[in-house]
Amino acid sequence: MKKICSVALCLLSTLSFCSSWEPGSWKPETSHTPSQASMLASNIWYLQSTKQYGDIISNKHYDVCVLFYENNEMAQVIDQVAQSFPGVIFLKVDVNKFYIGLIILPAICLYKSGKAVYFKLGIQTAKELAAVLKEYF
Repeated sequence: MKKICSVALCLLSTLSFCSSWEPGSWKPETSHTPSQASMLASNIWYLQSTKQYGDIISNKHYDVCVLFYENNEMAQVIDQVAQSFPGVIFLKVDVNKFYIGLIILPAICLYKSGKAVYFKLGIQTAKELAAVLKEYF
């Protein structure tokens, strides 16, 4: 029951993103300087527009870990964990740029084959997040 409620919360929190998206409009972050971009794993993306969100999470060919964050603490955890999960897209959503309606941050939401399977509010360590990713992906 807890899992169902968590996934429902994840879906509700993302509805504002999915109102108007255009398939094929997303791509990895390109606004970094060349030296910063080379330091990012190719599976770590930053949301550039609300139109991208629905396209990314609904793609049945990708497993996606979405991080809604306000400061860099969890963003750094994602950077550490992403290296061990090259088949997972890690989508970072800076809530200072995009309104999502969540009060408690950070938040992690996992999508497997286009469906929400996990949602958690609050900080997780790299070890905790890796364990969750191993369980679902």
